[in-house]
Amino acid sequence: MASNSTRVQVSRSPRHNADGFIYSLSAPSNLDNIVAVEARLRALLSSHLVGAVNSLVRLP
Repeated sequence: MASNSTRVQVSRSPRHNADGFIYSLSAPSNLDNIVAVEARLRALLSSHLVGAVNSLVRLP
């Protein structure tokens, strides 16, 4: 939903030595307006994972 694209994959894995999960989003490097996608993703995570600590990291 955040990317407005079907060319995105999302995975979830348990955190090592801590509670919770790590969510990974993989998308093509030419995805339109990555800054807007990240903003929408933060908003979606915050609304669905109330009280959770959300950190987004963009990998090269």
